[in-house]
Amino acid sequence: RYAAAPMVEGSELPFRMLCRHYGAELAYTPMLHSAMFARDPKYRRREFTTCPEDRPLFVQFSGNDPATILEAARFVQGQCDAVDINLGCPQGIARKGNYGAFLMEEWGLLREIVSLLHRELSVPVTCKIRVFADPLHTVEYARMLQDAGASLLCVHGRTREMKGADTGLADWTKIRIVKEALSVPVIANGNIMSFADIQPCLDQTSADGVMSAEGLLYDPRLFSNPAHPLLTFRKYHLSGSLRRTGIELAEEYLAMCRAHRFAHPTVLKAHLFKLLTPSLDELPDLRAQLGLEIPQRVDPLPTFEAIVQEIRQAQLPHFDLPPAAVKRCEPCGGSAASGGARRCAHTAAEDDDD
Repeated sequence: RYAAAPMVEGSELPFRMLCRHYGAELAYTPMLHSAMFARDPKYRRREFTTCPEDRPLFVQFSGNDPATILEAARFVQGQCDAVDINLGCPQGIARKGNYGAFLMEEWGLLREIVSLLHRELSVPVTCKIRVFADPLHTVEYARMLQDAGASLLCVHGRTREMKGADTGLADWTKIRIVKEALSVPVIANGNIMSFADIQPCLDQTSADGVMSAEGLLYDPRLFSNPAHPLLTFRKYHLSGSLRRTGIELAEEYLAMCRAHRFAHPTVLKAHLFKLLTPSLDELPDLRAQLGLEIPQRVDPLPTFEAIVQEIRQAQLPHFDLPPAAVKRCEPCGGSAASGGARRCAHTAAEDDDD
């Protein structure tokens, strides 16, 4: 019912396990490039790691060649519960590579990909899609994928054009129309920034589950219905106790990285910047230190652990401050308090594998 989204450089094993600890019942790997995965052993070892507790797990691939996607999927079919095809990425790299949402019009090719995987794999094949502007066209699209052999669809309620500054809100009514037209399970994706968003989404879509991406990056506890969430829609809370919560989550994440021997500095850094948001705005020197490049072949974990401890010490006097919140503005993406140009929780919502 609660799914952690596929996120490039965001849904790696340690973060999946952290989300599972706080209630995620299904997790997706980051999007994996099928051609590289099929042909490059180093890419496979670097980009795909799992463990027995990392289940149920959907492994997501991008690509446009049926045989290549099948070849890649065969490497993981014994270590996952489904293979997912990314049909939602709207970014320029997907346009250039002709995959993701840029296959939305190529129904013959998609039918061939899905049916081949359905016939040849020992696990189900699923698809993560975006919607068309025309709801009926979306229904026809979804039915085609179902009829080709897709066992589940995750429907992101945004069109291919809704990205960056034009992200806007996902349309839950379009997800409901798809759900009502299909017999396979449907996961609703879009606008899930806190636990409070889950039941309204389920009520409006009749979906079998919900998926969160950006909301989990800021607060991996999202699915556990935390009494004091770090994030609610358009607001990031800055109470002293929640600064401590963010620091504790960063410490838990780094502990997961140690446990699973994960040490990709770019990925670690991206997670820490989000988890530590309540503290970093007030600690520019430590923010800059966190942003420094880690030399190659140097284990980044001790460096990041030391920075998090410095942040903890700097924030100790503020742990008992009363609650406050910064409202994010639309559409510029900055906080009303800072006037900055950062993306807000609204416009960044669910910018996952897409």
